[in-house]
Amino acid sequence: MALSFTVTNLTQGIKIQVGFGMQCQDVRTFQGLSFWAKGTIDAATVPYAVGANTLVIQVGSETSLLGGCMGATCSAAPPDRRVAITTNWQEYRIPFNCLGNGMVFDGYFTNILFNAFGTNSSFAIDQVGYY
Repeated sequence: MALSFTVTNLTQGIKIQVGFGMQCQDVRTFQGLSFWAKGTIDAATVPYAVGANTLVIQVGSETSLLGGCMGATCSAAPPDRRVAITTNWQEYRIPFNCLGNGMVFDGYFTNILFNAFGTNSSFAIDQVGYY
């Protein structure tokens, strides 16, 4: 079953986080993240400019603040990957090398964050996995 979301008049959109608790996922034997998605998302200006129908994906690693890292050696925020979705189901693939260098993403991660920053949206995500 797909995760479906409808957001109406929510100023900063919605953030969906898939977490693995206190564990890290070792994905060094895979090339990237894959998922299926469809829907519509308003363009956004808050917290920053994002085009219409765009999901913003981030991966929290053990070396980034998003992944729970604490201290001066942590990366503040992992790079994001923006994916323009369509109204029809489609598979999307994000190579791990698009998610930062070893300081940000070392092949282990703690969570995946899907952001839809538009004030209004109706979208679904399914079959999140690795390739």
